Amino acid sequence: MKKLICLLVIGLSIVACKNSNEKKDKTVVVSAEEPITTEPKEILTEEENDSVQIMTDALQGVWKRTTYPYGELVFRPNQVKFIDGEGAANPAAFEPFEISETCPYDTVKLGAPLNGLYLIREIYKTCEVIRIENDTLKMSNSKMDYTIPYVRKE
Repeated sequence: MKKLICLLVIGLSIVACKNSNEKKDKTVVVSAEEPITTEPKEILTEEENDSVQIMTDALQGVWKRTTYPYGELVFRPNQVKFIDGEGAANPAAFEPFEISETCPYDTVKLGAPLNGLYLIREIYKTCEVIRIENDTLKMSNSKMDYTIPYVRKE
């Protein structure tokens, strides 16, 4: 089942990337102040709405960083918590997030990421590229300078 979800996310992301040049900024907002509804905030094509919803659903739960023993990501339907591990100045807390095909803070305007979507952290005004491949969540910056792999924690 997990592999089917991953394949659907990747397939829909590829199709969405091909059409990204013709689209305006289409972001589905998921925040702590707003409950999630089945009605999208903007008019999205069925394909776009599906890829964002499939990614949001696939992210839910706890993900363990594979390259650092203490790093974790915890996703709820409308919030994410980045647990950096030892030495953090402040304890990790949940924050609102958005999933989008575009990054409002990308000054280079790279467009939709290949095989993924953007995780937008409004609090920090940043975007990370996220994609799920073979039960591994991969997170990168918008320029793909680095990739941090996570596996679902059981």
